[in-house]
Amino acid sequence: MPEYHGPIDHQRVRLPWAGALGHTRVSLFPRSLFMRAFMLLSLAVALPSTAFGQSPVKVGEKAPAFELTAVDGTTHALASAKGKLLVLEWFNPDCPFVKLAYNEGPMKAVQKAHLAAGGQWFTINSSAAGKQGHGQARNVEAAKAWDLAHPLLLDPKGTVGRTFGATRTPELVVIDANGTVVYHGALDSTGGGGYGGKEPVVHHLTEALKATRAGKAVATAATKPWGCSVKYGAPQ
Repeated sequence: MPEYHGPIDHQRVRLPWAGALGHTRVSLFPRSLFMRAFMLLSLAVALPSTAFGQSPVKVGEKAPAFELTAVDGTTHALASAKGKLLVLEWFNPDCPFVKLAYNEGPMKAVQKAHLAAGGQWFTINSSAAGKQGHGQARNVEAAKAWDLAHPLLLDPKGTVGRTFGATRTPELVVIDANGTVVYHGALDSTGGGGYGGKEPVVHHLTEALKATRAGKAVATAATKPWGCSVKYGAPQ
């Protein structure tokens, strides 16, 4: 009976019907597909367990405790905002969509109005070392340039960002006075396409804050965030 060689490891394979085919090379498994599967499996095994931990917190769930250091060296925790309506804003000073939201969009105005109403606001930068927007000096400069009147927190390991499932900058999470996530998503409906167009803009964050202050459920509690990807490092 003729002998045949498979394309994966070239070990000899005998096929009962091979005699009728002649000495033909038989592909038992496409090499490219095998290699892709192997690489994916290797990656899954190599990743730290944190990458396969609990799912990010969702709207309607309690926000998990966290503590981060601000660019001025002060420490801020979720517990420090207890009893207040809190906004978490994912931030990267060098992301063009963040610049758009601050320079042309309503980000600064929303921050000012929220703080004046007695709310709390944490801006969070989850960029890892060596990634765009990382570093205390760069973020101190940004805080001054945009005259931030609230803490700008650094999350270089991405722990808090991943906990809340943040994927974009800017991206917003609203936590009510009871510690429950009531909104997660985009600043507004522009999709990052700019302001001044003909289409009316739905101010998702503003509407969420307004409803929550009034003791009402947020009508649109989750929207698709737009912006740059959060510049995470490898999970630790």
